[in-house]
Amino acid sequence: MNKKQIEKLIGSHYRKIKIQAGRIAGNADASNIHQLRVGYKKLRSHLRLFTFNGQHNQQTKAVKKLRRIYKVAGATRELQLQEQFITAALKVTGKKPKAYLSLLQNQILLLKKKLAQLSAKQITSTGKAVAQMHLPNQFGKNKFTIFFKAQKNAMEQIIAAGNFSDNNIHCIRKKLKDLFYNLNIYRRYHAAQPRIKEIIKHYEILLKELGDFHDQCTAIALLQPRILKTINNSNRQILQEVKKDWLKQKQMLKKELVNKLKAEIIILP
Repeated sequence: MNKKQIEKLIGSHYRKIKIQAGRIAGNADASNIHQLRVGYKKLRSHLRLFTFNGQHNQQTKAVKKLRRIYKVAGATRELQLQEQFITAALKVTGKKPKAYLSLLQNQILLLKKKLAQLSAKQITSTGKAVAQMHLPNQFGKNKFTIFFKAQKNAMEQIIAAGNFSDNNIHCIRKKLKDLFYNLNIYRRYHAAQPRIKEIIKHYEILLKELGDFHDQCTAIALLQPRILKTINNSNRQILQEVKKDWLKQKQMLKKELVNKLKAEIIILP
């Protein structure tokens, strides 16, 4: 890839994020927030790739202002998902922890107001200018290979050590997501063969499972004692039962994921 191609790719991400941030200002629903976050993750992954020659600080500066929107949008999404998970978990019993749901709704409203106040135009234009200052003139196959191997080695070290903490599983997910997004770029410019397509599909399935596990961890974290103690006893008892079931589900998910990560080789082209 030459610099013109790289600048075009990075510029397209900033334009899309600007549009998505504008949509959120008018309607911060779950779909719009999800699109913004996916756009940010793609941009971040590509900047990690193109600034991989020891220039990670430049990548950080390029997305620093955007990270604020990303984090607020992420917190909003977590609470929106929590509403859905709680409602689904109690659908059969018909129980409703109204005080807790009201707490979630109030927090979501506050976060939506914060999102509406953030200036998408200023944030994206500043970040784009910083990013383009530090993009390489050329980025060939060998540089892709170096980046891919570094991500693969980091994941394999965690798997080999057998330390499958929630944080380490999330770390594997982030490394795998970097591979996934950047393999799509590699395929477009350097290797449009069937095997690459198969590898990307393989990563997509694994990332879905890792994402479900991460959402489960977040849902449980939102039922911590410090949060539950702020609501009434009847709501607390309902949610403690939900949390108990979720902890069991999490353990089963984790066992399946660990077995899969141990058994499967992190494949590269």
